[in-house]
Amino acid sequence: MNIGSLIRLNITMKRPIGLLTAAAGFALGITLASAYSLLGGGYFLSIPRWAFIAFRPGFFMGYTAYDSGLSVAASKAVGVFAVGLAYAALAALARFAWFALKLRRQSAALRKNSE
Repeated sequence: MNIGSLIRLNITMKRPIGLLTAAAGFALGITLASAYSLLGGGYFLSIPRWAFIAFRPGFFMGYTAYDSGLSVAASKAVGVFAVGLAYAALAALARFAWFALKLRRQSAALRKNSE
């Protein structure tokens, strides 16, 4: 079982499950990061540990954008977008991992039945 066969199998499915999962992860990341930012979450000072872990890509990209000369509002938008992309990637990877595990279990069951 290699990644090529997983991708081919996922492409032959009727619905683009991986793309839908990534879109859901992106929406979740954008929503959470926007809520944190709009509800007065500390962006530059005194960041809680849970927020530092959950929004690490956003803080990194926001600081990088701010250091490169963007305004605070623009750097927050870059950070929120980065969190959305990170959550989309995590959701897509989790979906492919779940699909690979499901496929491995099915092939193990078929091997067991054929013996």
